[in-house]
Amino acid sequence: MKKVDVFSIQIIAKYLQTNSDFLNIIQICKKFRYVLDRFRENPIALSLDNKKLFQCIETQVFYTPFDYSLPGLNLHVYLYRVSYSEYKKKSSQYEIYKSVTYTKEDVDNYGVLIPKEVNSISSKAFSKEDDDFDDDQDEEKNDSIKTIIIPKNVTELYESAFEDCTFESIELPDTIRYIGNNAFSSCGNLKEMVLPETLKVIPNECFYFCKLTKIDLPKSLQCIGEGAFISCHIKEITIPENCELKSECFNGCMMLSFISLKGQKRIPNGLCKDCDNLIKIEIDDNLVSIGNEAFSRCEKLQDLNFSENLEFIGDQAFEWCFNFKEIVLKEKVNYVGKCAFFFCSNLEEIYVKNKNTLIGLGAFNCCNKLTKIEIPNLEHKCQHGMMQMTKEEFEMYSKTYKNVDNDSVELCLCNDRNVGPEEQIDFNKITSIYNYDNFLIKNLDLGTTLEQIEDRGLNVPISSLFIPSTVALCNKDCVNSNNLKYFVMPKYSTTICKEAITINRFNKIAFAKSTTKIGKKTFNYCNFKSIEICNGITEIEDCAFCECGNLEEIVIPSSVTKITENFVVACSSLSSIKFENNSILDISRVIEKNQLFSEDITEIPIWLDELTNSLNFEESLTKIVVPNSVTKIDNYMFSGEPNLVELSLPGNIKKIGKHIFSDNDNKMTKIDIGNNTKEEFDKYVVNYACHLRLLNFGYHFDNIEFNIDDYERFGNVFDSKIVTKYEQTKAFNNTVFDYIPKFVAKYSDLNIKSESLVFPKEITEIVNESCQNMKITFVEIPNIEIISREAFSKCYYLTQLVFSKNLKEIKKFAFSECVSLEEISLPNSLQKVGEGAFKGCSRLEKVICENENVIYGRSCFMKCVSLKKVPIIRHIATAMFFECKSLEKIFLIEKCEEICEFAFYKCFSLSKIDIPKSVTKIGAFAFRKCLSLTTFEIPENVLCLGDGAFYDCKNLEKVVSKNTNILGKCDLFEGCESLRIFEFGQDYTKYQFEVSYSFSVHMKKLNICCENVVIKRSDVLLYGTTKMLNEMKTNKFIRRIDEGAFYNNTEVTKIVIPEQITDIGIYAFYKCGNLKEIVISKSIDNIPEFCFAGCTNLEIVKIEGNVTTFRFCCFSNCDKLNKQIEAPEECYETLPGDENEPQDDEDEEYNYENYNNEEFNDQQLDDSDENDNLDDN
Repeated sequence: MKKVDVFSIQIIAKYLQTNSDFLNIIQICKKFRYVLDRFRENPIALSLDNKKLFQCIETQVFYTPFDYSLPGLNLHVYLYRVSYSEYKKKSSQYEIYKSVTYTKEDVDNYGVLIPKEVNSISSKAFSKEDDDFDDDQDEEKNDSIKTIIIPKNVTELYESAFEDCTFESIELPDTIRYIGNNAFSSCGNLKEMVLPETLKVIPNECFYFCKLTKIDLPKSLQCIGEGAFISCHIKEITIPENCELKSECFNGCMMLSFISLKGQKRIPNGLCKDCDNLIKIEIDDNLVSIGNEAFSRCEKLQDLNFSENLEFIGDQAFEWCFNFKEIVLKEKVNYVGKCAFFFCSNLEEIYVKNKNTLIGLGAFNCCNKLTKIEIPNLEHKCQHGMMQMTKEEFEMYSKTYKNVDNDSVELCLCNDRNVGPEEQIDFNKITSIYNYDNFLIKNLDLGTTLEQIEDRGLNVPISSLFIPSTVALCNKDCVNSNNLKYFVMPKYSTTICKEAITINRFNKIAFAKSTTKIGKKTFNYCNFKSIEICNGITEIEDCAFCECGNLEEIVIPSSVTKITENFVVACSSLSSIKFENNSILDISRVIEKNQLFSEDITEIPIWLDELTNSLNFEESLTKIVVPNSVTKIDNYMFSGEPNLVELSLPGNIKKIGKHIFSDNDNKMTKIDIGNNTKEEFDKYVVNYACHLRLLNFGYHFDNIEFNIDDYERFGNVFDSKIVTKYEQTKAFNNTVFDYIPKFVAKYSDLNIKSESLVFPKEITEIVNESCQNMKITFVEIPNIEIISREAFSKCYYLTQLVFSKNLKEIKKFAFSECVSLEEISLPNSLQKVGEGAFKGCSRLEKVICENENVIYGRSCFMKCVSLKKVPIIRHIATAMFFECKSLEKIFLIEKCEEICEFAFYKCFSLSKIDIPKSVTKIGAFAFRKCLSLTTFEIPENVLCLGDGAFYDCKNLEKVVSKNTNILGKCDLFEGCESLRIFEFGQDYTKYQFEVSYSFSVHMKKLNICCENVVIKRSDVLLYGTTKMLNEMKTNKFIRRIDEGAFYNNTEVTKIVIPEQITDIGIYAFYKCGNLKEIVISKSIDNIPEFCFAGCTNLEIVKIEGNVTTFRFCCFSNCDKLNKQIEAPEECYETLPGDENEPQDDEDEEYNYENYNNEEFNDQQLDDSDENDNLDDN
């Protein structure tokens, strides 16, 4: 150490950060022993741990409000933010404040003229929101200011600093280096603005709803944030070439007529949406992509000469652009989104040059003047099911292309027009419903051709809805109606998506007769007061009933044998549980546990095993001791308890959230965690302020998160070197990163220039939705073992992925809708892929993974319509390859035991699949509409075939089953019109499983007698009402009348149900307006839900036997029946919204009924993330 003298080491020491660094310095050699005594002010924050490090300081520097204060010092320097009021009170020659912010209270006290001592303007300082200016004088004073002059000392304007002010202009000095979101939003008189030449970023919604008519963007500008100029009065704008645009920058700028986007590579979502007067856009060959709704409803926009390099046009990008007459999509365009040119009503010509371009549903819907259409391979795509279209598009295309016909096209209903209250939507030939919102319609008849309902498929205010059991519900909120209070869940309603139906709004609901299990969170936030679980249920999972605040009573049948005390959680009104098998359940404990949630507690009972966020503590509580009985604690459980001083946790907790006390930055002074080792403390995350407080009490945390409260308190004045994670990224609003920084955050909220994201090795975790919707093309993740939920979803331009060699898990929807991905290579270390992880990756062709034991979640590759090559797979999950329309063959290994429901639904190209001997079950609709299957051999070990397993396999010619005792469900081969060779069961001349009347006719031609026939609505429509009524009388093999068989039938006037028919389906005679009389034979003992509802002329019901069960609404609105049948009152319920009776919004008793539905139970929430409340992402 001869070359470094004491003076030099003192200079070096100024850059040290930790106590140990300084201790190490003085231990290097003797000459450095007293180097710390040379400091006259402390170079780091002082705490109890290091207060003796710097013995000779004369001035104490306070870095944070939590710093330890050394006694006996007269000179203090404060680096953290303080208000101007505090500065005025405390500032002196001995008390020096370096960071003074002008707050809302300061404006009230000292006026709108900003003092020269101020360095920053606090959040909402000048904002008039929330009655900030209640005093008339103050408001008058604020309104009189026409110009705001910001002193040169001010460097930062925080969020909403001048929101809703009345000034007309503002002068920003060049010293401004930070502007917060909404800084000038809703300043209705602001017409002109001169931006500093040094400005790099205009933050989100900065000038939202201002009346700016002109603004010159500085050449230094690198980014314009989301919605920055929404609804401004700008007439023309030129974007600097190197400036990145975020979504909706100029949304609603009604006066904008010209925008120059030269040099722009990607136009973001909603950039100029609703710019009614936009006429001209300047673009050049740099343009590669146009985002969703980028120019939606730009009604005056003229034809565009699209870039030679354009590849991507997003959903609704140019909808309602009335002035378009000709569109030429050049060779590189490979994707045109849904409704991209919807209602371009004057469009006459469309030319697509690339034969492989994927064209979304409704892309040219309602373009009624189109006369010239050139789309390569259109006929081929239609014939192979690769192109969905609306009825309007079909009519348009079929005029140009002869081979586009009804039989080869999938027709869809989307949100294209509102139907009046007295009109009926024609569902003839409609196979899918997408996002249909209609607030006028009263009645909805879904018909018989409907196959699936998509996300928000039906958002209609109807009071009754029948969804046939063959309809697949594909996404969240397929059915969503405030008026729908009485509902029968269709078969497989939660098979593909457990949240397909908004269940919590119903008063009465019916579920599957054969349900054996109620899954986790089946009843979440429901409104009913009581529930009777149907007989046959054997298992009720933990948290099956969660936070149902009105639930008072639960009746559980004796069939339930598997249940724990936690089957009902946070149902605070629960007072009664009736259960015959009470020996396996401590009922009083269950009730007591739930009633804990009805009031704030002061002590955790010693018998409680779980602490959930629904449990509330008394606000005055200062000490919490968690008993040893507790093994699971939800995330954020104790976070934010205002008066908590002491917390003690046992060492035997199995599952616990990382943030359990992260926001306790007020009073906490003592924490006991197991043995108080560093390893114990490293498990937890604390916010920045909590970390600073607890340092003074000897607690050290390495996982420090900067959260919203920290930002409000510290602004941008904090030590970023110790922060490892950001809950929000407002502190970086004005920062432009070249690459991903070395901290954890939601990276999509940062301004990152590079389209190639290479994660630093220091990053070992990512948060949910961390990179969602980012404009990136390449991702490399070298050191992350778990990719979080939706982490890269909707990254539309992502083409290449490089995973960590240690990757273990990809969570739900992590890469969903990455429509530019073509190939994925998964590492051998991978163990699990979550639900929908690659769902909707429409250009994905190849997936490589050598690990055959990977467990893939439901819907994993759903709607990957280009997928051709997949790994060898052991676990075939539900809907795993749903609508993988290009998949031709697949190989399953011998360990594969089950092919789950909807696994290969609409895999149109699938022609080869070798079923290993290990497979024992093929689930419902597993191979539905696999149009390329011609032969299928069912191995002898297959014991069960689910409903509709080969439904609509129209080219299937030969079926051979080697197991003569196989169990088959209904509709196994319905619609297999080419079937010629059928070797199935013990006797090839007989078929014992349920078929439709139509299919029985087809089988008869093959000399096969079907002994179990059901009358379906499709039979009635095909053969006529009279024919079917006669067949019911004469055909002894007809055993059942199916759900909705005579739905909306006006021909039937009298029905006599013969004795060989033993079952009637739900909605069987719904709204048979002319039906007057019905005779029910002895064989019928159950009248199901909605069976005769709406039969307004029904006068006579003769019951020859003993009907023991009448289900709810079975005679609803049958006014002429005059309640002559002795049935519960709920059978005669007037449906909500009926003209004769106003709708009652009050909650009614909830009846858990059942009907002949085979598969509801196992498709509940069984595969949901077990630790949702423990997941920090």
